[in-house]
Formats: sequence, structure tokens, C-alpha cells
Amino acid sequence: MTADKPISEAGKKAEQVQSAISQQLDGYFTRYGEGTNSPCAPADKRLFTDTCRKAGSSLEAIAQSALKQIEGSKGFHTLREQAQVTVSAFSGYQKADCSANPQAAKTRSQCVRYGSDLAQAPSNLRDGINLGLAGK
Repeated sequence: MTADKPISEAGKKAEQVQSAISQQLDGYFTRYGEGTNSPCAPADKRLFTDTCRKAGSSLEAIAQSALKQIEGSKGFHTLREQAQVTVSAFSGYQKADCSANPQAAKTRSQCVRYGSDLAQAPSNLRDGINLGLAGK
């Protein structure tokens, strides 16, 4: 019976990561939404405001937390990759000063790309957690 089978160390770690990060993502979702409902979605007028910056900062903290949770652990390839994409997107958003509503077309285009990554981040991080639970 699989119910009597002891959970491996990797399985325990995956459950710990799921518990910690999913709880943070749930709080984020309640406050900001995700995907097309995110304040950082490319079509959302809030992309170039402090609302997206705050959402991005929250996501960056969640991604950093995920990276810390899985540091030194085998597996978690997708979660690690998506957390790094999220951290990078927020860093780019900050460096381009996207929340100040830049007017240069090149900068706005960069902001749209960063916003897209941030809007998709919660879903991608959840996928990474689920794959980590599956041992991937």
C-alpha cells in the first residue's frame, strides 16, 4: 500500500516547500490577482504604476523565499528556473523605473516584457511546486 510507504527526504522537502510557498502565493493572489488580472499584465493600465511595483516586490520576495527553501536540494528544476525568472523580471522592472510611467518606446517595451513575466509568475511558481512534488 502506498499509504504505508514512508515519505522520502525529497518528498518531505517538496511538501515543506509546497506548504511555505503556496501559502505566500495564496496571499499574493488574494491581494493582487494573477495572469490577466494582475496589475502587471501588459494590457493593464496599472503596469506603469506603483501598484505593479508593489506586486512585483511581493512576487520577488516569494521567489527569493522559494530559492532559499530549495537551496542545496536536488530536483526543483522548474521551480528554481521560474523563481529566477521572477527575480530577474522584477530587477529589470526596477532598473527601467517602469512604475514611473516611462515614455520612451524602448523602455515601455521592456516594461511590458517584465510585466508579462511578473503577471505569469504565480502560475509558473505553482507549476514548479507541483513538479517538485512529482520529483521533477
